[in-house]
Formats: sequence, structure tokens, C-alpha cells
Amino acid sequence: MYNQAANSRFLQARQLESADTSSHIMGVMIESNLVEGRQDIPASGPAGLKYGQSVTDACISWETTVPLLDRLREGVQGRRQRVTRVAKGLNPDGGAKVNGHN
Repeated sequence: MYNQAANSRFLQARQLESADTSSHIMGVMIESNLVEGRQDIPASGPAGLKYGQSVTDACISWETTVPLLDRLREGVQGRRQRVTRVAKGLNPDGGAKVNGHN
């Protein structure tokens, strides 16, 4: 289900704020480029463009993208560990087995 409250609302800097690592996320779309923001194509032509900055959607920078991907990776690893623990009959958050057995 789409969560409008978590959507970055097209503000590239808010993509980090909405980087929820909830177990309900199935995928992400990150607007990323080498340089943050976006630019219009100058009247003088594409030769005046800044290398690595989008001409369509505003993007977060590569320096911002890497920590965001790390955070999402950590969320995926945590979910995988919880799923494995549940499959083994263990408490998903660690500790004793689910039915009180050790």
C-alpha cells in the first residue's frame, strides 16, 4: 500500500527522511545522480550543462546516496535475520524460543 506520509513529495533532500526500513517495503526508487538537484538545459545548448546533474528530476547526490543504500541494506539484513529466527522457531528479536522453550 502506498504511504503518502512517507513519500518524499518530490523534494530530493527528503528521500533520506522517508528511508523507512519497515518490513512492509518491497522496493525503493531513489532519484540519484552524481550532483544533487536538477538543472534546465541552457539556451546556449547542452555544452553548458553541469556534468552529473539531472535535467529531469531533482536528485540526491552520490555522497548522500551511499549512506541511504547502506541504511536500506542494514534493514534488509535485519529482516532476513528475523525471518530465519522465526523459521527456526526462535523469538524474532532474540532470546528464548517462541513457545518458552530454550
